[in-house]
Amino acid sequence: MNEYLESKGYISLNYYNLFWIFVLCSVVGIISETLYQLIVFDRYELRAGLVWGPFSPIYGIGGVLFTIALNRFWDKNVIVIFAVSMLLGSALEFSASWIMETMFGIISWDYSGTFGSIQGRTNFAFGMMWGAFGLIWVRVALPWVLRVIDLIPRRYHITVTTAMSIFMAMNIMVTIVAIDRQYERLNDIPASNPIQSICDEYFPDEWLKQRFPNVTMDISRSIR
Repeated sequence: MNEYLESKGYISLNYYNLFWIFVLCSVVGIISETLYQLIVFDRYELRAGLVWGPFSPIYGIGGVLFTIALNRFWDKNVIVIFAVSMLLGSALEFSASWIMETMFGIISWDYSGTFGSIQGRTNFAFGMMWGAFGLIWVRVALPWVLRVIDLIPRRYHITVTTAMSIFMAMNIMVTIVAIDRQYERLNDIPASNPIQSICDEYFPDEWLKQRFPNVTMDISRSIR
């Protein structure tokens, strides 16, 4: 079993726990966002963040960061947990938006004109949502997540985690390369090596648009 309520925090911050938290949050995050689009806007839109599988890494990163940051705060006052979560989530959202835009000209969300908007990258409403998420995460969801992780038989921990780690690393790497190649195509840069040619064949603009429907790429916004 995981080390619940240990002296240094709620859980042991080892690679095994944090990796599976990343994977589970990546999946649950995209399911939640898909359901939100379906219920609120009456449309089905799978907002995947990687080229393979139902994963949205920003939720996975958020889950890991929240776990690390709140590990020592899990038993503190709810206001403290909410405030820390609000600041952390807003910083994560702002940073992710800035990196995607400056590196690739990608705009996945824009909150310009809304209350508390900071350069359109985050706002007060989503800050409050991050605060609520952190509180629910550490008080309700995390114990359940740890029990799900413990369903993996101990004798298979290394094998399953290693295999999944390799797959996720490849998934992230291929996604970055495919998006970078899309950026090059928008700049009329022809393929000059086998990897670029493979990207042109298997990850053309039409495929990427269908895979990432909420993403727009404006190369004029990139600093490259």
